Amino acid sequence: MGVPPRWRHVGEMMRAILAQRGETNTSHERPIRKHLIQRFVTCHPEVATQFSSTLNRERAIASNPQIINHFFNRLSELRSRYHIQPQNMWNFDEKGFLLGVASKEKVLCRAGRRNPHVIQEGSHEWITLIECISAGGETFPPCLIYKGEAHYMGWHDYEECREAMFDISPTGWSNNRLGLHWLKEHFHPITLPSRSSEYRLIHFDGYSSH
Repeated sequence: MGVPPRWRHVGEMMRAILAQRGETNTSHERPIRKHLIQRFVTCHPEVATQFSSTLNRERAIASNPQIINHFFNRLSELRSRYHIQPQNMWNFDEKGFLLGVASKEKVLCRAGRRNPHVIQEGSHEWITLIECISAGGETFPPCLIYKGEAHYMGWHDYEECREAMFDISPTGWSNNRLGLHWLKEHFHPITLPSRSSEYRLIHFDGYSSH
């Protein structure tokens, strides 16, 4: 079902099994001790405990095998109809970052202490990265979008301008103007096939500016 059970749910399943076996001395309120679940995991090496991560509902729905099969069937039809080669199939997406926000990392602290904190600034700047890669493994310089009203290219040296493209928006996210600008000024001239008869295919998600 794609819903990994929490330890609390495992305890509820254990109580249900005991009730089915007629063990009347086990009430619904009686807690299942944690060491019983740990022992269950130890006795079943195919089961492990991990920290869970969150997944947006839209992404979970899109992970439906029927939806995925339908997508690849349509993709196969398009490739066959237009004879699209792997080097002409591109995938495009964007990722936002908060500057100055560190991810989790291992640190040294007093033994027995839980969740040691690392102090960081409370105000942060948002920046967006637009990347694109082909099915043939080819890439071209990414596009970095800063939050601001004006952008002075003198802030970047020659090597930086060769390795990335830069733009701005009021929010630090891409928008319709930037999406169209990226497509016309960056993607189109860089990925133009050597033969005019060749088709290109670009994949992107349903975000509005895409």
